[in-house]
Formats: sequence, C-alpha cells, structure tokens
Amino acid sequence: METLYIKLNISKSDSETDAIRDAGLLFENIANAINLDRNNIQEIDESNFRTEIENIQNKYSK
Repeated sequence: METLYIKLNISKSDSETDAIRDAGLLFENIANAINLDRNNIQEIDESNFRTEIENIQNKYSK
C-alpha cells in the first residue's frame, strides 16, 4: 500500500483530544481504530515537517 496522508482538524478548545494527545495516546487510538500497527502512523511536527513536505512534493510532482 502506498503512503496516505490525512489531516486532523481538531479545535484548540477540544480539551479531551488534547489530553489524549498529551498522554501520547492519540495516534495509538487512531491505529487501534483502523487496525494498523502504531509504528505505521507518524506525526508530522516541527522536527520532521520539511522532510515530509519534500516527500509529498516528490510523490505528486511526477
């Protein structure tokens, strides 16, 4: 299967989701919900966003 990109649009006022994320369980819960290994889900954040942008550009510029 190819890499799929999804965007989560969560309100800043959603304290329940924020608490789940702070506990490190947000992506674990997503993985469980769609029956994936947690290692197959990667968060794009300030440490890796440039690399991921390049990967996306390379994928769709062909």
